[in-house]
Amino acid sequence: AMFTCSGLSANAEVTVASEAFIKDLVIETTTAFTLAADENGGSLQLGGITRTDVEGNEGNHTIAVPLVVYAGSETNGVWDVVGANSLIINADISKTDGTYVLKTGAGNINMSYRNTSFTGPWIIREGQITANVNGGNTFKGTVTIGGGEAVAKLVQNQKNSIAGMTPIHIFKNGSFESGDIDYGRIHNIYVHEGGAARIGGYF
Repeated sequence: AMFTCSGLSANAEVTVASEAFIKDLVIETTTAFTLAADENGGSLQLGGITRTDVEGNEGNHTIAVPLVVYAGSETNGVWDVVGANSLIINADISKTDGTYVLKTGAGNINMSYRNTSFTGPWIIREGQITANVNGGNTFKGTVTIGGGEAVAKLVQNQKNSIAGMTPIHIFKNGSFESGDIDYGRIHNIYVHEGGAARIGGYF
């Protein structure tokens, strides 16, 4: 499935049929839009996301239908996100057995949902993921940041937007950032050679 500027109005809400299946979601537009569930609710089975950098400044693109991620490529669902502003995930995530999410591309994914069913693992190889809901516990399960030549970052922007027992491993060119105010305690932060953690005094 591909979204382009053709026929897409600004801030459109595009409904997704219940239990829909998309192997590759491709976003090639500056136009902001939201994917939402239809009147039957349900979820979207999604193999991977590609958000390209097109001419102009991309608006925010929001996925507001519950996601079931599966291995679109080997054992991982690749979320390759570039361009301005953010891809916003605003609904629960779950997975098929054995699947993990691999974040590539220099862009930002903004996690804006609460109490995910997805228990990882997450691999942030490039770009940024921002956990952005107060008390949201939007990350559970192991998170690996960096390990390649590109800059990779996980940012906790709100208190307890990452579950406290989430193991976070930070490797070469990777970083984890959390603010100087009370942004919630994370008990398992492992900084390996070439990685960095920038955390507030509350930790």
